[in-house]
Amino acid sequence: ENSHISALSAKHAGLDARIKAESSRPMPDTTLVASLKAEIAAEGIAHELVGHGFQHRNGTLELLSGLNAECEASLYEMKVFQDLGVDMLS
Repeated sequence: ENSHISALSAKHAGLDARIKAESSRPMPDTTLVASLKAEIAAEGIAHELVGHGFQHRNGTLELLSGLNAECEASLYEMKVFQDLGVDMLS
């Protein structure tokens, strides 16, 4: 799972780099920038709803420290996407 988290972090960094590069052009493609930002936002929303939603339902959200809650939420999120057959890395 750690390699999966590393891959997701790399994907996010790549999206951030593409946003920065496009935004620094003299005439940036605002549609592309908006699409890349929406992709980042969608990942964040999925993490909050799926990951922390499972924790809330299971009654563990309030019991975990910040980092532990985030790690567990990421694992729940990955599991749901795997069950749905969604490739989170593309």
